[in-house]
Amino acid sequence: MMSLNADLIAIGFRLATIEKVGRASTDLDLERTLVNCAIEIVEQNDARLFAVALSWLNVHARYLHLDKFLKYIQSLPLDNSSKFVLKAFVVYGAELNLPNWKKAISKLRCDGHFAFRGRRAEDFDTSKFNESYESFREVGFFINKNSVRIRPSDCLPPSLLAKKNKQYKNRVLFGANWRADLFTLYDSGVPTAYAAAKILGCSKETARKIFNDWDTYRQAFGYRIPV
Repeated sequence: MMSLNADLIAIGFRLATIEKVGRASTDLDLERTLVNCAIEIVEQNDARLFAVALSWLNVHARYLHLDKFLKYIQSLPLDNSSKFVLKAFVVYGAELNLPNWKKAISKLRCDGHFAFRGRRAEDFDTSKFNESYESFREVGFFINKNSVRIRPSDCLPPSLLAKKNKQYKNRVLFGANWRADLFTLYDSGVPTAYAAAKILGCSKETARKIFNDWDTYRQAFGYRIPV
């Protein structure tokens, strides 16, 4: 998990690790990192990391590119338990009244259900499911409601994260959209609109149009962070 820890720290998670963070912005992506976080949560049975991820969403979810996030989630197999964790993330975003997040819940299909394992076999008791966080239970993900601890102090505030993460800074400046991510790639040295579109998965036409706007926006905004 050490490299994932570095990515999580780079997007603003506060974790107990001394690993240095030095990933190139073209290798790091908010949405992809959250998907990898969900996979780790399931593989390591890590309810604590799940709570930290919810705390991060509480502070930063408005800067997520929802369409890209959904695309990453939908690319996972239906029987991948990580999809339940990711669907819970989307449910929580809807509870924060973020635009279009409630509508997005129905787009995510999952087979079966997921619950964190206890240390003993008897801890996995379906009779306890009624004690779980209700809105998560409705989408097949079971976690005791007392385990869902939202603490904004578990992540960096927007003003600090924008100073250390280039992609996040551009999301603050330009919104959670292709423009912000394309500007991040151009500023990181990706030479052509075609190359940027291939990295992001957006259309070449979108990348080309925004590529032509890059110098104008860079000069106009001067990378001032309005937070």
